[in-house]
Amino acid sequence: MFFAAQLIKVSPLTADRFFGPGGVAAIKSEILWVWLPCCAVMLAAWDRRTQLPSFHVTQHGVFKPIAMTRELGLYAIGAALALFYHFAGNGHLLGAVGMFVAMAIMRCFQMRKLGPDGEPIVAVLEHTLLFRNPGFRQTVEAMPLAEIDQLKVYGQQGNRHYRFLLAGQDAKDLSLMQNKDAEQAVIAFLEKTLPGKVIVAKAPQTFFEKVRGEQM
Repeated sequence: MFFAAQLIKVSPLTADRFFGPGGVAAIKSEILWVWLPCCAVMLAAWDRRTQLPSFHVTQHGVFKPIAMTRELGLYAIGAALALFYHFAGNGHLLGAVGMFVAMAIMRCFQMRKLGPDGEPIVAVLEHTLLFRNPGFRQTVEAMPLAEIDQLKVYGQQGNRHYRFLLAGQDAKDLSLMQNKDAEQAVIAFLEKTLPGKVIVAKAPQTFFEKVRGEQM
């Protein structure tokens, strides 16, 4: 007895028919409806288990790494689909190669923009401090090290604010927002980069201290 819709072809039970057109059709349907979805689920689970940490520290700064596992999974799925449809006689291998080339070009531009370390949360480049401002503008604030007179770090732990006092300019207030996990690493890097200029305020302990804001 068979279901009305048969996506997976029934495999022939005899050897001579299995190695004939019927067996080939059954193998193709199993690859398409069983193996490829299983591989996609496996890659998704592997990507979930191998997610990169939210930040990493180098001598140049604290960075948000470029996540490549999901992209590698897309490459693997695309390669499997391209090979399947090519050998099945229904696809164009040249188009699949073009897709991979386009993805590689996008990766190249991304690496040129962010560098091998990834997106900077806070970093030093050519005597300039780069600080990620992940607000609505999604910008990276650039401040020459020589112009930073003092840095005050205040607020509740996990939600620190960074007030940069610049020579001849108004104070600039920034915060990490979604990069709260990197807070301690950022403070340690700033203390190393700006020796004697960083003041870390005690975190507020009571509700009234939180309301008053800066604890200096």
